[in-house]
Parts: sequence; C-alpha cells; structure tokens
Amino acid sequence: MKISVNYPSEVASGNSIDFEVTVTNTNFTFKEIEYNGAYPADILILDANGSEVWRHMTGAIILPGGSTQLPPRGSVTFTVEWDGLSHDEITLTPGQYSIRAFTEFRFDETDNRTSHHLSTTPTELQITAK
Repeated sequence: MKISVNYPSEVASGNSIDFEVTVTNTNFTFKEIEYNGAYPADILILDANGSEVWRHMTGAIILPGGSTQLPPRGSVTFTVEWDGLSHDEITLTPGQYSIRAFTEFRFDETDNRTSHHLSTTPTELQITAK
C-alpha cells in the first residue's frame, strides 16, 4: 500500500486549499480496507521550527469508520479541506511550511486482520503574502 498527497505548491496567506490524499493498492491481489474514524485521512502542517500549526483531526470526534475496496493497482482519493488558519484561528504568516499526510487502515491478510499506518515524507507548502 502507498500514500501520496497532492496540493498547490503555493497559497496566499489566509486562503483555503484542498489536500488530495491518495491511497494505492500496490499489491497484485484485491484488498478490502477498513478505516477507523470519521476521517480516513489526516494532514499535518508544521512551521519552519517543526511546530504543529494545524492538523485536520485535532479535536475530531471519532465515529465509526468505513471501508473501501481496492482492486490490484487500484486507488482511492480522500479530500482534506484546510481553511488557511492555524488551530488558534490565526492566519499563517508567509513562509515555508511542511506537509505530511497520514492514514491508518486495517485489512485481512490470510485470516488475520492487520493494522497499517501509512504516511508521506514531508513536502513543502509556500505561503505567500496576499
């Protein structure tokens, strides 16, 4: 299984953007994946000092999850919306920020349910002045 994230490389300070988190079945076999919670994907935004400024699932109420069936080499994309503000509802200052995408899935492997944590390597987001 593989995870990737797609988003604009630049955004004006205070503008919202959508992160597209894609999970791909890299196996040659069909997989039915199940995820926990109301949100199948999470996004983390860090400032230049490595401090968390926003995370999609912070304070989220965890509800029953769902499931997605992925054929061999198939993929599914989840959208995570960000309003352009920090957790404290403050507009982020212009600068370079790091983005990470995460997801947790469970699926059957030879009569055994296993959990998997997928994450992207940090990528950059440039926030510019309006």
